[in-house]
Amino acid sequence: QPPLLGSLMPAALPLQARFAPAMKRLARIAGDTVFLMVRHGDEVQCDHREVGGTLVKILTTDIGQRRLLGTGTGGVAVLGLIDDAELGAIWARNRTVYQEHGITRERLLAMAHAVRVRGLAITFDSFEPGVAGLGMGFRLGAHAMGALSIATLTPRFGPERQHELGELMAAEIMALGLRPMGRG
Repeated sequence: QPPLLGSLMPAALPLQARFAPAMKRLARIAGDTVFLMVRHGDEVQCDHREVGGTLVKILTTDIGQRRLLGTGTGGVAVLGLIDDAELGAIWARNRTVYQEHGITRERLLAMAHAVRVRGLAITFDSFEPGVAGLGMGFRLGAHAMGALSIATLTPRFGPERQHELGELMAAEIMALGLRPMGRG
Protein backbone atom coordinates (compact mmCIF):
# COMPACT_ATOMS: atom_id res chain seq x y z
CA GLN A 1 0.00 0.00 0.00
CA PRO A 2 1.44 3.46 -0.89
CA PRO A 3 2.10 5.89 1.96
CA LEU A 4 -1.00 7.53 3.37
CA LEU A 5 -1.75 11.06 2.28
CA GLY A 6 -1.33 12.48 5.78
CA SER A 7 2.39 11.73 5.59
CA LEU A 8 2.67 13.56 2.25
CA MET A 9 0.47 16.61 2.88
CA PRO A 10 2.04 19.99 3.48
CA ALA A 11 1.43 20.77 7.14
CA ALA A 12 -0.37 23.73 8.69
CA LEU A 13 -3.20 24.76 6.37
CA PRO A 14 -6.37 22.82 7.13
CA LEU A 15 -7.96 21.75 3.88
CA GLN A 16 -11.50 22.48 4.99
CA ALA A 17 -10.67 26.11 5.77
CA ARG A 18 -8.84 26.46 2.46
CA PHE A 19 -11.53 24.90 0.27
CA ALA A 20 -14.79 25.79 2.06
CA PRO A 21 -15.27 29.28 0.54
CA ALA A 22 -14.77 27.98 -3.04
CA MET A 23 -17.03 25.01 -2.34
CA LYS A 24 -19.74 27.26 -0.91
CA ARG A 25 -19.63 29.39 -4.09
CA LEU A 26 -19.82 26.31 -6.31
CA ALA A 27 -22.75 24.89 -4.30
CA ARG A 28 -24.58 28.22 -4.35
CA ILE A 29 -24.12 28.80 -8.09
CA ALA A 30 -24.69 25.18 -9.16
CA GLY A 31 -27.39 24.52 -6.58
CA ASP A 32 -25.94 21.04 -6.11
CA THR A 33 -23.72 19.22 -3.60
CA VAL A 34 -19.96 19.78 -3.83
CA PHE A 35 -17.43 17.33 -2.37
CA LEU A 36 -13.73 17.65 -1.52
CA MET A 37 -12.15 14.24 -1.99
CA VAL A 38 -8.51 13.64 -0.95
CA ARG A 39 -6.42 10.62 -1.85
CA HIS A 40 -5.40 8.26 0.93
CA GLY A 41 -3.52 5.32 -0.60
CA ASP A 42 -5.87 3.42 -2.89
CA GLU A 43 -8.90 5.42 -1.76
CA VAL A 44 -10.24 8.93 -1.65
CA GLN A 45 -11.80 10.36 1.49
CA CYS A 46 -14.50 13.00 1.65
CA ASP A 47 -12.90 15.77 3.71
CA HIS A 48 -15.67 18.33 3.23
CA ARG A 49 -19.12 18.65 1.65
CA GLU A 50 -21.26 21.69 0.81
CA VAL A 51 -24.94 21.22 -0.02
CA GLY A 52 -26.55 23.41 -2.67
CA GLY A 53 -30.02 24.88 -2.65
CA THR A 54 -31.93 22.56 -5.00
CA LEU A 55 -34.95 20.77 -3.53
CA VAL A 56 -33.44 17.32 -4.11
CA LYS A 57 -30.17 16.95 -2.18
CA ILE A 58 -27.56 14.51 -3.48
CA LEU A 59 -25.79 13.17 -0.38
CA THR A 60 -24.10 10.06 -1.76
CA THR A 61 -20.93 10.50 0.33
CA ASP A 62 -20.57 11.52 3.98
CA ILE A 63 -17.68 13.51 5.42
CA GLY A 64 -14.99 11.04 6.50
CA GLN A 65 -16.26 8.32 4.18
CA ARG A 66 -13.72 6.60 1.94
CA ARG A 67 -14.24 5.15 -1.51
CA LEU A 68 -11.91 3.09 -3.68
CA LEU A 69 -10.28 5.13 -6.46
CA GLY A 70 -12.44 5.01 -9.58
CA THR A 71 -15.73 4.13 -7.88
CA GLY A 72 -17.12 7.66 -7.48
CA THR A 73 -16.77 10.95 -9.34
CA GLY A 74 -13.96 12.39 -7.19
CA GLY A 75 -12.08 9.10 -7.27
CA VAL A 76 -12.44 8.90 -11.04
CA ALA A 77 -11.07 12.46 -11.34
CA VAL A 78 -8.00 11.51 -9.28
CA LEU A 79 -7.31 8.55 -11.61
CA GLY A 80 -6.20 11.04 -14.27
CA LEU A 81 -3.31 12.14 -12.05
CA ILE A 82 -1.95 8.62 -11.55
CA ASP A 83 0.31 6.87 -14.08
CA ASP A 84 -0.82 3.64 -15.69
CA ALA A 85 1.73 1.43 -13.91
CA GLU A 86 0.53 2.61 -10.49
CA LEU A 87 -3.10 2.21 -11.59
CA GLY A 88 -2.37 -1.39 -12.57
CA ALA A 89 -0.89 -2.05 -9.14
CA ILE A 90 -3.89 -0.41 -7.44
CA TRP A 91 -6.25 -2.60 -9.47
CA ALA A 92 -4.26 -5.74 -8.57
CA ARG A 93 -4.37 -4.93 -4.83
CA ASN A 94 -8.13 -4.30 -4.99
CA ARG A 95 -9.13 -6.75 -7.72
CA THR A 96 -12.05 -8.27 -5.80
CA VAL A 97 -13.70 -4.93 -4.99
CA TYR A 98 -13.16 -3.62 -8.51
CA GLN A 99 -14.70 -6.79 -9.94
CA GLU A 100 -17.73 -6.32 -7.65
CA HIS A 101 -18.14 -2.87 -9.28
CA GLY A 102 -17.68 -4.32 -12.77
CA ILE A 103 -14.35 -2.52 -13.23
CA THR A 104 -11.70 -4.50 -15.10
CA ARG A 105 -8.07 -3.37 -15.18
CA GLU A 106 -8.64 -2.20 -18.76
CA ARG A 107 -11.72 -0.20 -17.76
CA LEU A 108 -9.83 1.49 -14.89
CA LEU A 109 -7.07 2.51 -17.32
CA ALA A 110 -9.66 3.71 -19.86
CA MET A 111 -11.36 5.85 -17.22
CA ALA A 112 -8.00 7.44 -16.33
CA HIS A 113 -7.25 8.07 -20.01
CA ALA A 114 -10.67 9.70 -20.54
CA VAL A 115 -10.05 12.02 -17.58
CA ARG A 116 -6.64 12.99 -18.96
CA VAL A 117 -8.16 13.77 -22.37
CA ARG A 118 -11.16 15.75 -21.04
CA GLY A 119 -9.40 17.28 -18.03
CA LEU A 120 -12.29 16.18 -15.82
CA ALA A 121 -14.40 13.20 -14.84
CA ILE A 122 -18.03 12.85 -15.84
CA THR A 123 -20.00 10.01 -14.25
CA PHE A 124 -23.54 8.71 -14.40
CA ASP A 125 -25.20 6.30 -11.96
CA SER A 126 -22.01 5.55 -9.96
CA PHE A 127 -23.84 4.83 -6.70
CA GLU A 128 -27.43 5.82 -7.31
CA PRO A 129 -29.52 5.64 -10.49
CA GLY A 130 -30.37 9.10 -11.77
CA VAL A 131 -27.33 10.76 -10.17
CA ALA A 132 -24.56 12.28 -12.28
CA GLY A 133 -21.32 13.97 -11.35
CA LEU A 134 -18.47 16.12 -12.57
CA GLY A 135 -15.06 16.03 -10.89
CA MET A 136 -11.73 17.74 -11.40
CA GLY A 137 -8.47 16.50 -9.93
CA PHE A 138 -5.55 18.56 -8.70
CA ARG A 139 -2.24 18.12 -6.90
CA LEU A 140 -1.60 19.41 -3.40
CA GLY A 141 2.15 19.83 -3.13
CA ALA A 142 4.51 17.36 -4.76
CA HIS A 143 2.73 14.11 -3.92
CA ALA A 144 -0.77 14.62 -2.52
CA MET A 145 -3.82 14.50 -4.79
CA GLY A 146 -7.44 15.51 -4.47
CA ALA A 147 -10.53 16.43 -6.41
CA LEU A 148 -13.57 18.64 -6.22
CA SER A 149 -16.75 17.05 -7.49
CA ILE A 150 -20.35 18.10 -7.96
CA ALA A 151 -23.25 15.65 -7.71
CA THR A 152 -26.51 16.43 -9.47
CA LEU A 153 -29.58 14.79 -10.93
CA THR A 154 -29.02 13.30 -14.39
CA PRO A 155 -31.82 15.35 -16.04
CA ARG A 156 -30.01 18.54 -14.90
CA PHE A 157 -26.69 17.43 -16.42
CA GLY A 158 -26.69 17.96 -20.18
CA PRO A 159 -23.56 18.83 -22.20
CA GLU A 160 -24.02 22.61 -21.83
CA ARG A 161 -24.26 22.36 -18.04
CA GLN A 162 -21.29 19.98 -17.93
CA HIS A 163 -19.20 22.58 -19.76
CA GLU A 164 -20.47 25.42 -17.55
CA LEU A 165 -19.75 23.54 -14.30
CA GLY A 166 -16.33 22.42 -15.56
CA GLU A 167 -15.33 26.01 -16.32
CA LEU A 168 -16.66 27.21 -12.96
CA MET A 169 -14.84 24.46 -11.07
CA ALA A 170 -11.56 25.09 -12.91
CA ALA A 171 -11.78 28.80 -12.07
CA GLU A 172 -12.33 28.05 -8.37
CA ILE A 173 -9.43 25.58 -8.25
CA MET A 174 -7.13 28.09 -9.97
CA ALA A 175 -8.26 30.80 -7.52
CA LEU A 176 -7.00 28.50 -4.75
CA GLY A 177 -3.55 28.63 -6.34
CA LEU A 178 -3.80 25.08 -7.69
CA ARG A 179 -3.62 23.78 -11.23
CA PRO A 180 -6.69 21.74 -12.16
CA MET A 181 -6.25 18.59 -14.24
CA GLY A 182 -5.82 19.44 -17.92
CA ARG A 183 -5.41 23.19 -17.38
CA GLY A 184 -2.27 25.32 -17.90
